[in-house]
Amino acid sequence: MEATSSQTQPPSNGEAVNSVFWTPPQANSLKLNVVGAFLAVNTIAFGLVFRDQRDIFVVAKCGKASAVSALQSEALGVLNGLLFARELQFKKVIIESDNKSLVSWLKKKEIDCLAEISTIVQDCLRVASFSYVSFSFVKRSANKAAHVAAQRGLLGPEQWLDAAPFWFVGALSDDWFDV
Repeated sequence: MEATSSQTQPPSNGEAVNSVFWTPPQANSLKLNVVGAFLAVNTIAFGLVFRDQRDIFVVAKCGKASAVSALQSEALGVLNGLLFARELQFKKVIIESDNKSLVSWLKKKEIDCLAEISTIVQDCLRVASFSYVSFSFVKRSANKAAHVAAQRGLLGPEQWLDAAPFWFVGALSDDWFDV
């Protein structure tokens, strides 16, 4: 059953479960929403959006990569997000993706997944060495800003630190509402 009139409440650890709308992470953590957009074989874009517990924009990034499937593109998006979080020296990160299978494999630390992503999942688990890290599935309606960033990634790599660009502010708000 899908909630339609109110957001799903996060459990006490700050992770949203099957959230219909974006929910803030626990205090002193950052939430990373990730999207890997598969366009065609060897053509994908990814979008990454970090926000804090007050829904304050921290940083976003987008770019292009090469993949053979939608699942592989999402896995590459998560890997890029983890590498970016490590580069920025973030300590506590909650990663949200709208790909249920990928999130399940990452949560179980399962490297015996589909061959096309097993190496990427291994890399994600190796890189995810933060003081706190978790992986959560969210519905696409709670991941809209990352989708907008991924669309922008088709133009090439970009990143925005501390202040969201004017064209992106509406997408951040849309994660709170089912529009």
